Amino acid sequence: MKKWIWILAILAIIVAVYYDLSRGSLPVVGSEETTVQEQVDDEEAEDLDEDVFYDDTVAIEVEPGQSLLTIIEQLHEDGYDEHVDHVKSDFEYLNDGILSDEIRAGDVYTFPIYEN
Repeated sequence: MKKWIWILAILAIIVAVYYDLSRGSLPVVGSEETTVQEQVDDEEAEDLDEDVFYDDTVAIEVEPGQSLLTIIEQLHEDGYDEHVDHVKSDFEYLNDGILSDEIRAGDVYTFPIYEN
C-alpha cells in the first residue's frame, strides 16, 4: 500500500512541475489571460477616457517645482470639485497621452479649467 502512495505522490509532483513549466503559475505580461481586477481597471480607464469633465483649457509653461495638481490649484483659486482621476484623465487627453507624472519644467502643456 505504501508503494502505491509513493507512486501517486511522485506522479502528482511530476504533473504539477509539468503544468508549472508549460503554462506557468504566474501571469505573463502581454498574455491574453487577464484577471478580473485587470478587466475592471481597464473598463474604468476606458470610462475616464470617454468622459470629458473640463469646460475650457489654457496653455501654460511649467516652471521648476510645479506639478499637475499645483498648477490646477493655482488656476482655480476658489477651488474645484473634480476628482483627481478626472483631472489626470483630462490632462492626458489634452496632451496626447502624456502622463501627469512626466511633465517637465520648461515645456508648455494644455491644462483643463473647471467651472464651479
